[in-house]
Amino acid sequence: MINYKVCDPSGNITILVTTEVPNEKRIEVADELMKKEPTAQQVGYISEDSEGCDIELNMAGGEFCGNATLSTAALYKQSHTDVDTVHVKASSAKDVISVSISDAEGIYYATAKMPKPDDYYEKTLKYNNKDYRVFLVDFGEMIHLVMIDPLNKEDIEPAIKEWYKVFKRSALGIMSYEESISALTPAVLSNNGDFFCYESSCASGTTALAIYLAERDKSEIEKKINEPGGVLTISAKPGGEVVLSNTIRIKE
Repeated sequence: MINYKVCDPSGNITILVTTEVPNEKRIEVADELMKKEPTAQQVGYISEDSEGCDIELNMAGGEFCGNATLSTAALYKQSHTDVDTVHVKASSAKDVISVSISDAEGIYYATAKMPKPDDYYEKTLKYNNKDYRVFLVDFGEMIHLVMIDPLNKEDIEPAIKEWYKVFKRSALGIMSYEESISALTPAVLSNNGDFFCYESSCASGTTALAIYLAERDKSEIEKKINEPGGVLTISAKPGGEVVLSNTIRIKE
């Protein structure tokens, strides 16, 4: 029997599995759980037996996921009510992430300094014989492309599937930003290119956007980012430093 909890960080429904599952079975188990929980957009595996942290999170594809990290801290807080900081070891993050966490009537408010990416830079990609400028943010097994030149909505899914083959990582995100209304639409392809979805919110993608805006403006920024499932708050400095906040609900 697989035991798990369903968390809702601004609509980015996340399944956190508490049963130990071998690495080679995690994608298979994730696929089954997402069929069982059709609103879920991702699956992570957690353990409190890891050294050097309070709790460890490993995503099914081994990528870093900001919302799953914050949700893991909220789940830890649920059973350790006296703590206000949770130290999470997250897949693809080089350092343990310290998450400040509070709760009020079952709603958790989490804030954390996001891990710095391995690299980020502007790049031109070709799709359908047209060039698109993107700001690429490399988180190891996860790459996010902040679209400088916008894609038409009908082109996002075929483009991400084409570009996924170029980068050959566990997950690839396309972040479409409408600056006039501070609105981000995240699209992600994962699970060996078999699972595409428009995420209701994406913390790592929002982190990528924050890095882009701070580097573009060459200044510190603070913004509330409107996403389909809610509002994420970011502050960032040039150099890849980003602090992000989100709210999480844990479904009973």
